[in-house]
Amino acid sequence: MRPYCPVILLATLLVGSPAAGQQAALNGDQAPTALMEVEKALEADREKSEALSLKAKELQSEMQAIRAKLVDGAHRAQELESELSRIEQTLTVLEVEEARARVNLRQRRQQMARIIQGLQRMALLPKESLLLGPGSPVDLARGNLVLQAALPRIEEEARDLRTDLSDLAVLRGQIETQKRDLLATEVALAKERDGLSQLLERKVELEAATGEELAASRAHAQALSQKAADLRDLIARLERERLLASITLPAIKPDVPPPPSPATTPASVTPPAPSQTADGTAENMAPAVEEPAQTALLAPSAMPEDVRPFPDNPGSLVIPARGHLRYRFGAALPQSKAGGNAKGLYLETRPGAQVVAPYDGKVVYAQNFRGYGLILIIEHSGQYHSLLSGFERIDAIEGQWVLAGEPVGVMGDPGTGNPELYLELRRDGRPIDPLPWLAQEKEKVKS
Repeated sequence: MRPYCPVILLATLLVGSPAAGQQAALNGDQAPTALMEVEKALEADREKSEALSLKAKELQSEMQAIRAKLVDGAHRAQELESELSRIEQTLTVLEVEEARARVNLRQRRQQMARIIQGLQRMALLPKESLLLGPGSPVDLARGNLVLQAALPRIEEEARDLRTDLSDLAVLRGQIETQKRDLLATEVALAKERDGLSQLLERKVELEAATGEELAASRAHAQALSQKAADLRDLIARLERERLLASITLPAIKPDVPPPPSPATTPASVTPPAPSQTADGTAENMAPAVEEPAQTALLAPSAMPEDVRPFPDNPGSLVIPARGHLRYRFGAALPQSKAGGNAKGLYLETRPGAQVVAPYDGKVVYAQNFRGYGLILIIEHSGQYHSLLSGFERIDAIEGQWVLAGEPVGVMGDPGTGNPELYLELRRDGRPIDPLPWLAQEKEKVKS
């Protein structure tokens, strides 16, 4: 054992203690004030975080109301699309009937004109010529009676045709008027839907801004809490140094072991130093105040409270667009569609038709895919996925949650013919027939 020199130790304490004591006193006076300021700032940030959380909840509630309006607006738009298709089909039938009536009327007019011309010629001929002409007078009289009897019937048929034609024209005018009214209503709904979409985008921006502000506030609060913990540790160390500086060492015998190091100071004097975790953070220090992660409600990947699990019973899904069923599940496809059997449904829609989500779920893909155009994949609960393609525009983003009937895109206008929407439903990664799941909407999917 090395000899212990109490004289050297005492001299060191006598020389170093005043400076250490003065520094400790100086830092000790400043540290509590700094700690109070940090704790005040931490409390202010905590109140701000709570206010932002409340604001986020209000925005989320308003977002749900807007989403409900979007669903209603999309439903009305699809109803109008169906009504317009019905009117257009009626107009087509009426136009065919009108053309047929015009042809019949023209033929009957020509026939009546020939008869009238014959009667006029007979009226211009002198009576003597009738006696000298071929045929007996009885034949001439009989022919005249036939013409006279046929003329009222021809005129009656002409009147009926004119009446039918007038009725068709009136009906067509009424349908054209109704069509214009429906188009005007559709335009109004489109404007309303655009306004709702803009409002929804604005709310998303507000939520994102609030979420960022809330996250920044929490990060600041956590930093302040960390700083406050450091200041508490600093105050504890300063108090320890001040205590050590004020100790008067007694006479120490050579055989007495050296005094305990500061690390062995009783806990009542020196608080336990925080242990360090693997990432270097203090494990035992006072943690930042943990609050519910409200920002998760604002993020695109946050599941809304009104999202429903995928139904067990078929007949619960919403038809994504109104139109005619071109190809059923399992049907043989033409070579223009790469042949093979259909793994989903092909719906022929109106140009620019509104497309909605078939059921509640999360958008996991909304991009172009290998030359197939825009594809939208919605993930539902229970290992179900729905795939939609044929869009001109997708109004959903990856990570966004959508509700059944919520607008997710619009169809294009191919110029020739009508666009086709492809719907595929998968369970555990395997395609299944979507039609039974759309059973309650089967009247809106015409074969």
